[in-house]
Amino acid sequence: MIYTGNPDELSIDSVSLKCLGLESDNKGELRNRVIEEASSDYILWISNSCEMDFDFIEEIREVLEEYLDADIIYPNKVQIGLDGQEKVFKYDEFYGREFDLIRNLKLESVIPEWGVLTKRDTFRKLGGFDQSFVNYEFYDFLWRNIKDLKLKHTN
Repeated sequence: MIYTGNPDELSIDSVSLKCLGLESDNKGELRNRVIEEASSDYILWISNSCEMDFDFIEEIREVLEEYLDADIIYPNKVQIGLDGQEKVFKYDEFYGREFDLIRNLKLESVIPEWGVLTKRDTFRKLGGFDQSFVNYEFYDFLWRNIKDLKLKHTN
């Protein structure tokens, strides 16, 4: 596991963790450093505000085993408002029809930015994130590379 922030902010004992201690708000820069430091074949992108269901990892593993050619595997998203109400964002399946994704001008409403598993080699093959984007670097990456990506929803 790689953490880009300050290691003093963590209270994790049971996980093998590499802390980068980066001081940046530029997510493109942070993501590229994670890609450089990653030693596994896959990267699960989560933020400090992410919470995963107990079966999330197993669900992703099952999709990964069935769709070995998928470069990006993405889930639905549940957002909990200040009032405690859950809002579920159900994303469409784009496997085999990735070009349909670029028809949508608001990618963030079609595919999530966090809770997404990616192949590390995809970034080595296609290049990393554009660091001129402070935000939306993930969506820029999708736009630039959609013709070479296979996207798979966890359903």
